[in-house]
Amino acid sequence: MWGGLILISAANIQSVTDLVTEHKDYWIQYMDSGLGIMPATPYLVSLGIALIAGLVLAWIAWRIVSWPFKKLFGGKETSGSTQENTLSLLLPEDYKQWPITIQDSYLKAQLFLVSQVQKDREAASEAIVSLSEKDTSKALHFLGIIRDDAQRKGDTKLQINAMRFSSALAFPNNIDLAKQTIEDTLRLAPNEPIILLQNGDIALRQKKVKEAFQSYSHALKISREKDHAKGQASALTILGALYFQQKDTATAEKLLTESISITQKLQNETKDPSWSQMTAKNYIIIGKIKQAQQKFTESRQNYDQGIAIKETLVANESSSQSLNQDIYLTSILVGDMLNKQEDLASAQDYYQKALAVSNTLMQQHPEQANIQRDHAIALNKLGQNDLHNKNTDAALKNFTASLGIRQSLLSKSPDNIHLSRDVAIGHERLGDLHSLSRDFSSATPHFITAKNTMEGLLAKDSNNLLWQEDLARYISRIAYIQDKSGETEQAILSLEQVIGIKENVLKKIPGHIRISLSLTNSYIILAKLDKKNSRPSLEKTLALLKSLLEKNKLPQSSQGMIADVEKQLASLG
Repeated sequence: MWGGLILISAANIQSVTDLVTEHKDYWIQYMDSGLGIMPATPYLVSLGIALIAGLVLAWIAWRIVSWPFKKLFGGKETSGSTQENTLSLLLPEDYKQWPITIQDSYLKAQLFLVSQVQKDREAASEAIVSLSEKDTSKALHFLGIIRDDAQRKGDTKLQINAMRFSSALAFPNNIDLAKQTIEDTLRLAPNEPIILLQNGDIALRQKKVKEAFQSYSHALKISREKDHAKGQASALTILGALYFQQKDTATAEKLLTESISITQKLQNETKDPSWSQMTAKNYIIIGKIKQAQQKFTESRQNYDQGIAIKETLVANESSSQSLNQDIYLTSILVGDMLNKQEDLASAQDYYQKALAVSNTLMQQHPEQANIQRDHAIALNKLGQNDLHNKNTDAALKNFTASLGIRQSLLSKSPDNIHLSRDVAIGHERLGDLHSLSRDFSSATPHFITAKNTMEGLLAKDSNNLLWQEDLARYISRIAYIQDKSGETEQAILSLEQVIGIKENVLKKIPGHIRISLSLTNSYIILAKLDKKNSRPSLEKTLALLKSLLEKNKLPQSSQGMIADVEKQLASLG
C-alpha cells in the first residue's frame, strides 16, 4: 500500500520537476528581475494541480488496497455508520425468544465490536467459538479477558462494550452476575440508553417494578436527547407493556404507537428482522389494550397485524420455533376473545391456525413436551367450539386426541402437577360431551377420574384455591348426573360437599364475584333438591346477593335474582 503511495506521488513530483526544468531559464529570468510571481503563475498552478492530483490518487489507492484487510481484520473501516446499524442493536426484553439465527447474528456482531483492538481479537474469536457451541460460561470468560485488558489500557469504550455484552449473556440465567456487571457499567457510563435498558430488564426480573420504571424512563429520556432511535423504540415498547399491566391503557397505547413508527422505520433502514418482531409485539399489546377496552373489532385488527408480520418472518425463517409459538399463542388469544363474543365461526378459524402451527412445531421438534402440550390445548379449544356448534362427532374426535396426548405426556412425567391437571381437564371435556348427549354411563367415569385426580393433587397442596375450584366443579358434574339418574340423596350429599369447598374458597378471597355467583347457584340447586330444608339455602343465597349489591359488585343481569329468592322465601311461610 505504502509502496503504491510512494510510486504515485513520485510520478507526480517527476512531472512537476520536468515542467520546471524545461522552462528553467524563463523561470529564473522573471524571478531574478524582481517582477514577482505573476509571469510564473501558470507554472505554479500546474505545480499545485499536480500535487493535489497526486494526493487524491494516493488516497484512492490507499483505500482500495487497505479495504480488504480492514474488512477482514476489523479496523476502523468496519465501524462506520452502516455497521453501527447492526452493532448497536438493543436487547429487548424478549431477546431470548428471538430465532436462534438472529440471536447468533446479534451476538457475533457485538463480539466484533468489542474486538476492534488488535490484542483482543484472539479472545473475541474464542468467545465467538464458545457461543457457536452454546457455551455461555466460556464466552463470558473470554469477554472478561477483553474487559480487563481494556481497563488496563484505559480503553473505556471497549471496556463498556465488553461489560454490556457480558451482562446480556448472563441475563436472565445468572441475575446476580448480570446485575453486578450492569452496576459496574453504569458507573462508567451512567447515561447510555442500552445499559439503562438492561438495568431495567434486571430490575423487572427481580420484580422491582418501580426501579424498572425509573430505569426505562431514564433510558427513554436520554434516547430522546441523543436522538437514539433504537433506544427510544425499545424503551417505548417496554414502558407501554408496563403501563398496560398497571391498567393505564391510554398511556400504554400512546407509547406503543410511537414505538411502532420508530420500529417500522428502523426495519426499513437496517433490514434487521428483530425490529419487525418488535413492531409485531407492539401491535399485539395494543390488541390486548383494545380488548380490555371492549373494542373488539379494533383489537382483532391489531392482533391480525401482529400475526401477519410474524408469519412473514416465519416465511423467511421457517424453522423459527419462537416465532411460530408467538403466532400460536396470539391465535389462541383471538379465538378465545371471539368465542366469548359468540362469533364461533371466526373463533374456529383462529383455533385451526393455532392447531396448524402447533402441528408444524411437533413435526420439527417431536421431542419437546411443551409443544405437544400446546397441540393438546389447541385440540381442546377446537373441541369446545365444536360442542358449542353441536358438532358432537368433531368434538369427540378432538377431545379424545387431546386427552391421548396429555396421558402420554403424564406417563413420561407422572409427578408433573400441570400435566396431571391437564389430564383431569381432558376427562372433564369428554364427560361434558357425553353428559350433553345424556350418555351418563359414559360421562360418569370421566368425571370420577377428574375428581380423583384433583383430590390427589390437593393431598399435596390443600391450600391451592384453583384446584379446590376444579374439584368443586367436577363434583357438581357428578351431582347433576346423580340428580338426572334419580339418585336425589346422593346428589344432595354431593352438592353439600361442593358448597363446603366454595365457601372455603370465598373465605380466602372474599367478595370474588365469579365464586360468589357460583356459590349462590349451588345454594339454589340444593334448595330445589332438598325442598324440606330449602329455607337455609335460600337465606344464604339472599344474604350473599345483597352483600354483593351493597358493594356494587352484583352484575345488572343478576340483580333480578334478589326478588326471585325473596318470593321463594315468602312462599315458604
